[in-house]
Amino acid sequence: MLQDPIEQSKIKRLNLTFFTLIPIISGLGWWLWGVDFGTGALVGCFVVGINLFISQRLVAKLLYDQSSKPLALLAYFFKIGLSVLILYIAVIKFKVDLMGVALGLSTIIISILISSLGATPREGHSSED
Repeated sequence: MLQDPIEQSKIKRLNLTFFTLIPIISGLGWWLWGVDFGTGALVGCFVVGINLFISQRLVAKLLYDQSSKPLALLAYFFKIGLSVLILYIAVIKFKVDLMGVALGLSTIIISILISSLGATPREGHSSED
């Protein structure tokens, strides 16, 4: 949806970093603290991944289609409700480790920090300058 190549590269880098961190965080959780912790981390990564991708679509839609604001607000509340439902079922019904879930949820923060370290070319500047 985004036409700006710089913004597209930033989002691509964030998504790639996020997808790279999912097996690393979950695998380290399983290896260091056991299956329950690793499963909790995987659930947290899954929930934050759903939020990330729905948010990316919503923001892009709001930037380019001003008429869909009420629909975007409804979708945002749906996203929050879906996240709460998944976390509730995982914690109450399947008894996943809460610290693992917290680590999985923090994957997005780690992804943002790592992906922001990469250099992005600025508009109007070439690599030859």
